[in-house]
Amino acid sequence: MIAMHTPPATRIDCEKRKKLKRKRQKKFAASLLLFLVTVLSMSCGLTRMLVDAEASALIAAVLDAQASADGSDGSNQGTSHVPAGKLGPWVTSDVSRGLMQVSSLSNDADSVDAVNRAMITDPDGVGVVHIVMIVTFPSEGGDVSVSSSAKFTRIFEECIESLLSTAKRMPVHFILLTDKGSEFFFRKIVVNIAVAKSRVPVYVDAVALVAITSNMTSSLERLRSHLPSAPRTKYAGPLFHVEPLLPFAALPGRPNRVLVLDANLRFRTDVSLLRDTFDLFGKQRAIAMGAELSPLYRESFRAHRDKFPASKLGLPRPGFQGVNSGVALMDLARLRSSDYYRDLAMPSPAGSHLHGKAERNDTLTYLVKKYSFGPSGVGDQDFFTLLAAERPDMFYTLDCSWNVQLDLTLKNEEDTEVFDKYHYCCPQDDVKVFHGNSGYPIPED
Repeated sequence: MIAMHTPPATRIDCEKRKKLKRKRQKKFAASLLLFLVTVLSMSCGLTRMLVDAEASALIAAVLDAQASADGSDGSNQGTSHVPAGKLGPWVTSDVSRGLMQVSSLSNDADSVDAVNRAMITDPDGVGVVHIVMIVTFPSEGGDVSVSSSAKFTRIFEECIESLLSTAKRMPVHFILLTDKGSEFFFRKIVVNIAVAKSRVPVYVDAVALVAITSNMTSSLERLRSHLPSAPRTKYAGPLFHVEPLLPFAALPGRPNRVLVLDANLRFRTDVSLLRDTFDLFGKQRAIAMGAELSPLYRESFRAHRDKFPASKLGLPRPGFQGVNSGVALMDLARLRSSDYYRDLAMPSPAGSHLHGKAERNDTLTYLVKKYSFGPSGVGDQDFFTLLAAERPDMFYTLDCSWNVQLDLTLKNEEDTEVFDKYHYCCPQDDVKVFHGNSGYPIPED
């Protein structure tokens, strides 16, 4: 009897076919289960549970990715990409620039090319809205909190949905600054909402924060030491001091004019109208922010007012309430070209060219002492409030309707009248952007 032997190559091919078959079976079973659950959710009102389940699964995947990233050598930094075709027929990708367009225009190659060319040649945002958002998952004691992350995910989704569903006039280019493990997660959220809701072309860049800050570590630590954040709060992390350094960061597309937005916003009107504020800057202004709508800086400038009783710093309008950085317009080119701003934001080994005395060599130290400034502990907002106090000529005051802050933390029975002087902005029907800072709920329209 002759023994029959299966050739090794044949056995390998057989194993591959079996694995492929099992993979297809699992995929079919998963699709069938998803279909059944979706039908059930439509009839039983379980849609929110599905969204939360998907968010939880994605967050778990992000945590795994973050763990893997923590063990990497850090060499793979910069803009991350999603290959064209992976997210459906509405997505095209200019791989050389890491930009994605999400729009029905994607079916028209000439339209896509025209918009891509406009992106490349439009750093001033004349025909496109460049938006920078710094987004990472909340952490507690250094560890990512899954429950807080699920809540943050919903807040971020609601912000993006409101922004894109009201955008009508200009393409939108998102630059998401995040951690390496979360790049794909946040980008996917924007892409999914853009496909479903947007009536304008949408571009998405997701960049690891470390790729932005790796060359500015000393500047970041300097800001944190001069204007420390409250310990054991979300502001304790370094990302809440990144915004002042954006003019010196290599952002995708090299935009000169950007909107810098918090994630806890709700847009009620077209974001391109906010972008039009750049046209009001004139020749000197480089930043636009609205007033801080709470007595947050009343105490920060109290010592200064004690020395100079005529000062209006920290007092309600028409005094100077401080600024709120949740909605900001920044002309990065003007800030880069400003020697004063560079002295303030970046360390200067040779000392400031603006101050001759030794104790004034550091411009930021000089301003903190000049105004006897007590940091409020909310990160970069303290920086911009100090700058606005010293150099109001660099600021355009954004109408408060673009940043209606809902935080009532500082309101109490004794200070209700004082609080209201700071807090009132405009009738609710006139609100353009709600800001749910400190977790305060945003009214439903």
